[in-house]
Amino acid sequence: MTASLKGTKLTAGADDKIRHVVCIPVRPGEEQAFLHTFSCVLNQNVIAAPVLVVDMTCEEDKVPGLIRSAGISSSNGHNDVFIEKVSHCKLDNELACALSIHCNGKFSAYDLLFVKPGIELPYAWDARLGKVAYSDPLVATASPMCDSSPLFSLLDSQTLPVTRQHITDDIDRTAYCLGHRVYYEIPGFFEGCFYIRADALKEINNLDELLATGKGLSGTWLAKRIRAAGRLNVICDHLYVGRLNNDSRTGTGQTDGNDLDDVEKAVADGHLLTYIRYAVGESIRKEACFSSMPGLEPKPVQLHIMHSWGGGIEKWVRDYTSAAEDSINMVLKSVGSSRVFGHKLSLFTDISDTYPVRTWDLSIPIYSSSIAHLEYQRIIQRIIREFSIDAVLVSSLVGHSLDALNTGKKTIIICHDYYPFCPAINIYSNGICRTCDEQRLNRCISENHSDLIKGNPTISDEGWMTLRDRYLQLIESQAITMIAPTDSVKRNMSALDSRFSRADFTVIPHGLSIEKRDLEPAITSKHQKMRAVVLGQLKPVKGLDLLRNSLPELCELIDIYLVGCGDAVSTFLDDDSCVRIIAEYDYGDLPRILEEISPDFGLLLSVWPETFSYTLSELMVFGIPPVVTSLGSFADRVKNGVNGFLFEPNKEALVESVQALVKKPEKLEAVRKNLSDYSHRSLREMVDDYRRLLQLGKAEAARYELCIGTDIGLTEPYIRLHKSYNKLIKAYERTYQAYDRVHQAYKQRTNGYNQLQQAFEQLQKAYTSKESNLEKARGELKKAREEIQRIHDSFYWKVGQRTQKVGRLVRGIIEKK
Repeated sequence: MTASLKGTKLTAGADDKIRHVVCIPVRPGEEQAFLHTFSCVLNQNVIAAPVLVVDMTCEEDKVPGLIRSAGISSSNGHNDVFIEKVSHCKLDNELACALSIHCNGKFSAYDLLFVKPGIELPYAWDARLGKVAYSDPLVATASPMCDSSPLFSLLDSQTLPVTRQHITDDIDRTAYCLGHRVYYEIPGFFEGCFYIRADALKEINNLDELLATGKGLSGTWLAKRIRAAGRLNVICDHLYVGRLNNDSRTGTGQTDGNDLDDVEKAVADGHLLTYIRYAVGESIRKEACFSSMPGLEPKPVQLHIMHSWGGGIEKWVRDYTSAAEDSINMVLKSVGSSRVFGHKLSLFTDISDTYPVRTWDLSIPIYSSSIAHLEYQRIIQRIIREFSIDAVLVSSLVGHSLDALNTGKKTIIICHDYYPFCPAINIYSNGICRTCDEQRLNRCISENHSDLIKGNPTISDEGWMTLRDRYLQLIESQAITMIAPTDSVKRNMSALDSRFSRADFTVIPHGLSIEKRDLEPAITSKHQKMRAVVLGQLKPVKGLDLLRNSLPELCELIDIYLVGCGDAVSTFLDDDSCVRIIAEYDYGDLPRILEEISPDFGLLLSVWPETFSYTLSELMVFGIPPVVTSLGSFADRVKNGVNGFLFEPNKEALVESVQALVKKPEKLEAVRKNLSDYSHRSLREMVDDYRRLLQLGKAEAARYELCIGTDIGLTEPYIRLHKSYNKLIKAYERTYQAYDRVHQAYKQRTNGYNQLQQAFEQLQKAYTSKESNLEKARGELKKAREEIQRIHDSFYWKVGQRTQKVGRLVRGIIEKK
């Protein structure tokens, strides 16, 4: 077999560091499949390797013309494409043709990345195979997973039909996220797509002789020769390639497994990929999706630490991730109950993911927060290595350990509240806490009804003082930056503990993504009284008691609309005629709800110092004058009489403020006019501030580490477990098929029985009807007989009496004669 030495170069640019060439053979009849795969190669690679097209069509200028007419271009813009036309070869052995050109041509020093037409390639397929190929000097070939053979398949027979609507990228993303970034030895390589090192080819005996004739050179032979040379064929658990139009063959040369040899069958029966097959299959059946591929995409990876309660922290993380498109934002949530907040940890590739990518059940639960937790420490260190974490953003340590602050990575704390310094979160215990020594902390733990305190049997003033000390030590030793949404946070924390005055505080106000809209106020409409809206949940610290105590006076002045207050509030306030309640609402409906209410002003009644307040932002964006307590972020953000109104957090001050506005509505109009020019900072502006602070820079593609996962299945008991599991799966499939057949037969018999039952019921109904009619007829017949008998008896009696009289008369006459 010979090949032309002259190559047709279609695009320019080369990289001296590149060590492989991508090779695509194309045979007659494979032109469209070739174009599909060729496009994948150019657009899904991250390494600008040269592309070698082996033209086996035997038609002059066929392949170059196809490429030009298709207008295919490389997304990275610098791939060199060469076309080598084969003049004589055995057309059904494209592997031999490709190896011949590779080993005898200008690319002999390069590794070979071979891919057949019809294969669909996902993002960074080339970098992943190359990383595995060079993970160990003994590795000769690296193969992806593909559903063309039992040795390489990812999806089982039950999952495959579900994936008809899934594209290769989606399945590959799931495999990458759920895989452990490991590889396993297998007897051969996937002939549809594989990476083979140049040094391994040189170690194969008699390869040149076989290439000269092209006879006897097959993938199976090559794999055996590789093993004979002491080299390895491996498959990776974090790369999946698909097939054009889900064609199970796609010209890959693979089979359904009937012709596997004994070694291959043994591997297929107890395959080490069983765990990833099961995980991916379950995720597809649950319709789980993962938003990102940490460590693979060329983006820095940030890990958000938070609880799973929802609320303002959830909103902030969602807002941040939606605007931080140039980074990957993973989320580690603590999951628990109302008494134990850290039963387990769930890791998500993004806050929008419906299912976690990893879950850990903690053998020792975390009630509120732990000073140190060995299991948690190992988990977070594994996350950092396995998912290439660059920075840690802590939004809440509820259900977490302080080990989250000691990872060695750039760490910042976003002060959404005052936890963990304050075990009650909001520095409120029968009033705002201005100081908190051990004695006051002891009283707080005894008297405070906060969920974080009352259900925690491990909490004590001594233990929490130790936690505080460790918290502040880590902030200092790890150079952790504290993010304050407003200046009040630093002031309050420094007043509580002077050590906070030495901390590195940076003020970054939250951004907001909501369309500005000026609403028509109620006083200009036909309402009899002014309307006030109270946004958000109402709890004691949010002013529930303040509102309840003030209602008799407020109801004489205004109507009050509670929007998003929660169902529990109705038991306290529903009897008041001036109160209207919308307990829950979808955030997207807020503009419509406010427009329908058309409030004159908004009331925010928090008796604890809020750190920011999204509800205040929403009121101002909609041009609704806020009337708020003069605490925390309210006092920082509201200038009295300019963009809102401040009052002391007590009943008298609240009622007096409302009375003043009712008497002089022009004050509201002045503030409303000022708010018409109000512009809230955007999410992009907020994220840019964090970007400048973190300074993470650019990240390389495919920078993940291999073999970080501990459950890699390299031990003999694990192999046995998976073999047994695989047998159980097959037995289950057979049982399910048998059950399905029995179930179908049962359904048929049931249908027949139901039809018979219906016919029987109809006959029984007809019989009952006829029986009823017959019984009725019998009754009527009996009555008729009785009547006849009565008539009969009556007739003969009357006739008999008259006959007797006649008889006597006749006898008398006769006797006289």
